[in-house]
Amino acid sequence: MSRSAFSGFAFIMLSFLGLSAQTNDSILTLSVVDQVGGAIDRAEIVLKLAGDKERLTTTDRNGAARFQRIPPGEYQLIVRAAGFNEYRVPKLVISQGERKLEILLEIMTIESNVEVAELEADPERSGVTTVLSEKEIAELPDNQEDLERMLRRIGEAVTGEQLPITVNGVEGGQIPPKQAIQQIRINQNVFSAQYEWPHGGGIEIFTRSGVDRIRGTVGFSFADSRFNAADPFLGARAPFQSRSYFANIFGPLGGKKANFALFASRSDSDTSSVINAIILGPDLRPVEFKQSFASPNRAQNLGFTINADPNKKHKLLINYSFGNGRSDGQNVGGFSLPSRENEAVFDNHFFQFADTFLVSSSIVSQTRFSLAKTTNESFGGSDQAALNVLDAFFGGGSQQNQKNTNLRIEASNDTTWQKERYSFGLGFRIRSLSISQTSLANFGGTYTFAGRIAPILDANNMPVTDGSGDVLTEQISSLETYRRTLLFRQLGYSPAEIRALGGGANQFTISGGDPEISLSQHDFGIYFQSSFKLTDTIAASAGLRYENQTNIGSNFNLAPRLGLVWAPKAKDKRSLWYALPRVSIGYGLFYSRYSLNNILGIRLANDPDRSQYLITEANILDLFPAVPTVGQLEQFALPRSQRYIGEGFETPHQALISISVTKALPKKYSLNFNFTRGRTSRVALTQNINAPLAGTFDPQDPSSAVRPFGNVGNIYETRSKGRTETERMSISLSFPQSPSLFANLRYSYGTTRTDAVSGSGSPFDPYDFSQDYGPAQWDGVHSGGGYFMYSFTKQKLTLSGDFSINSGTRFNITTGRDTNGDGYYSERPAFASDLTKPGLVSTKYGILDPNPLPGDRLIPTNLGRGPTYFMFNASVTKRFGFNEDKANKKPPKQTLSFTLRTNNLFNVINKGNPVGNLSSPNFLRSLAGFSDGSIYFINGVRQVNFPGRSLSFNLGFSF
Repeated sequence: MSRSAFSGFAFIMLSFLGLSAQTNDSILTLSVVDQVGGAIDRAEIVLKLAGDKERLTTTDRNGAARFQRIPPGEYQLIVRAAGFNEYRVPKLVISQGERKLEILLEIMTIESNVEVAELEADPERSGVTTVLSEKEIAELPDNQEDLERMLRRIGEAVTGEQLPITVNGVEGGQIPPKQAIQQIRINQNVFSAQYEWPHGGGIEIFTRSGVDRIRGTVGFSFADSRFNAADPFLGARAPFQSRSYFANIFGPLGGKKANFALFASRSDSDTSSVINAIILGPDLRPVEFKQSFASPNRAQNLGFTINADPNKKHKLLINYSFGNGRSDGQNVGGFSLPSRENEAVFDNHFFQFADTFLVSSSIVSQTRFSLAKTTNESFGGSDQAALNVLDAFFGGGSQQNQKNTNLRIEASNDTTWQKERYSFGLGFRIRSLSISQTSLANFGGTYTFAGRIAPILDANNMPVTDGSGDVLTEQISSLETYRRTLLFRQLGYSPAEIRALGGGANQFTISGGDPEISLSQHDFGIYFQSSFKLTDTIAASAGLRYENQTNIGSNFNLAPRLGLVWAPKAKDKRSLWYALPRVSIGYGLFYSRYSLNNILGIRLANDPDRSQYLITEANILDLFPAVPTVGQLEQFALPRSQRYIGEGFETPHQALISISVTKALPKKYSLNFNFTRGRTSRVALTQNINAPLAGTFDPQDPSSAVRPFGNVGNIYETRSKGRTETERMSISLSFPQSPSLFANLRYSYGTTRTDAVSGSGSPFDPYDFSQDYGPAQWDGVHSGGGYFMYSFTKQKLTLSGDFSINSGTRFNITTGRDTNGDGYYSERPAFASDLTKPGLVSTKYGILDPNPLPGDRLIPTNLGRGPTYFMFNASVTKRFGFNEDKANKKPPKQTLSFTLRTNNLFNVINKGNPVGNLSSPNFLRSLAGFSDGSIYFINGVRQVNFPGRSLSFNLGFSF
């Protein structure tokens, strides 16, 4: 081979070897950007070849990264960056040479909540907070009514009040189907300045955006009094039947970026009201009047919801619902007789919009808007005067012709910026309320009969005298006052003679003038909130809120909020029994908006074209049963009642401090303790500032009284002078949540004392409130409750129940007479100091004197204590699955369920608080069932005080 040929061959071989060397040293160059093309620095990149170790690198400030001298092959590529979704390529083929890739990272899809460890030092989780995941939600009741009740049993405000429910940040909407819910959290961040009330986020429901297929539920519920226990206050079963129908359907809309939900329901309920009164028979003898009265109602609701993720930065919610209905036989029940019946119709519209905008990986802005319009109309059956015999019966005409339209518009924004350990938020809320009313209520007038001191009558209706010839007297009941009025009128006695013998009306009220009135009110709130995680175990938060409203002149409404959380870390291998608990302390000032309905009451009395009268003059009362018109009263030059908001009225506010301790126990149990102390100042109360001066009022001759502003009528002024002090302690035990068990137990005890009363309890001085500071209704009440849900997975059977118990609430005991002339029947008796004094009343609370003398010690407010209360509700649900993929452990595509629900399983007769009016023939008698304020349903009809056991049945089909 020639030299030249050899040289050529050697050149070709070296070139081939050089090419082979370049092939074995491939290069991968990456550029990582966000959705708008911005470079992402410090992104972590993992490159892994099967059988080889991982190669790691991070991007520079230009978003660039480079892998050099890597062998060709099939790689797995993973790119991670804070605030962005993970980017993963399972099979990335790298061949010869250099390969360039641009990686587009998407901002994390907006989630409703990021779960944190239960005992983490998180400033956004002050107090006892519960977060339910999708697995736990799957075990909740399918029926939306039962779902609402169960959620309300899980959590409560630190003050013990019922929590509001919001859906995607908006209150007042329909609770979505369980299958559409992604997460539920309760009591988040109680002392954040973001919230108007001390309930944190309340019960927050967040819906899912991604829905894979069409899903839905249709169902039917039925209940009938034939399956119920007898009403113990009626002595028979009250006629009742309820039928309700419901359906919902939801599914994808426009691919995976949106979903829709449609829901509809109808309720046909033939309910009954129970009347439990004492009236006069044809012979003017008292007789019990117990009767059920038909009060059927029909209602239907229709609505839709759209959830959408138009891009990875927005989460949208649009919801609209409409409902209407009709109810007959309203305003009847208890003391109210059938003549008080009226019919009612309603319709309501509700629209809401919410947008959660992920401005960046650290800034989230939530904007919400809602509009609610409600129209209520009632039609009274009679324009005759109403007749109120206090705590005996309420009869006469219904006079309830009115139409009321309420419009509520609200807009808000909450923007949060979070950077590592620090977060800062700010926002606002604007709310507008308007009322348009046409009302003829009480245009026919109302006569009131109360108890009084009257002569003792013999069998011939003649006054009984003592040995000296003086007429003996006694306190007679309101019904006896009314009886004597009718009796002596039939015998032809003059009005003066009737009144001297203990008859005659005590009070007459009437309204008149232009029935139409419109008014509006606006309020707003702005806030900022900051929180900082000082260490892994200590976090703090601070915020400030400002609120104001029209119609009152209270402008300095600053509400500071503070919070501190300490969550010590558990030591390894140490029993949880010895681990330190999580402790959070919060302080806040919370303002109460003054209601537009209060302004309406003032306008109804004071507008030039309106008139309201409260008459105690005997010459007018003795016209009974004739009814003087407003025009006649004006001719008599009788002064009208006046109502005002006092100068210097300030918005009521509550200063609240709360300490919460959460202790993790073995096997994932959790014990929670909370102590709350609050003081509400500037509580609104209405008092008669032109009541008679002490000692000048004679019930037999009211016109002789001396009044501060002269004979210009009653002047009711609303003042911010009241105060309320509360202390509350609660303990709850949370069970470990599992696919089979879902349970919670709780206990609470609280004290509440207040002087927020409108009428003085003094029988002599309407301006003496020195003895009116005392316990409120829920003072000293021990309360307990809980819920459970146990699922037998293989049998597709679920048992659930909830219970509540309390030791009895307080009630006030009064004389039932207006002896100080302020227009209120709030005077209290005294503890008897002279046991020989006639007219004393013996009770389990002591011997009471309904006719105390000046200087006698009055009984405290709310001296009475009602019966204990116990309620246990239970249900059993059996499901049948169809098209179930057991091999892949997938749930059935269709489910048929049967539910039997029992309210008051043990048929405990829970009596309501007794009548506290000493002048009532029903004094210390319980006439109806007790309500603890909780909500439960019998097929769409809210039940609050049905005293006996009741059953309802539900059939549902889900697909």
